[in-house]
Amino acid sequence: MQDCPFLKRCVLFKKTLAGLKEVALLMKARHCHQDHRNCGLHKISVELGPEQAPEGLYPNQTGRAELIIWREYQKKRSSGGVSTEGPA
Repeated sequence: MQDCPFLKRCVLFKKTLAGLKEVALLMKARHCHQDHRNCGLHKISVELGPEQAPEGLYPNQTGRAELIIWREYQKKRSSGGVSTEGPA
């Protein structure tokens, strides 16, 4: 599997784990180089854009990520910005 396409822009490494090099290396090995499709940050990046991934969200928080995505679609939908029922 290829590396996560959002790795270089990921808020997890730019902010949340800044200064924790060893932890960041372990997280990258597990989530970015192997199983990035099940990462909460990846899900938000795909659906909303990497700039929408909040600081403090961790890869295993997929439920929280899906809630963030759902809320954003609801917000856009109520303002007339989205004509679909939610994320693909």
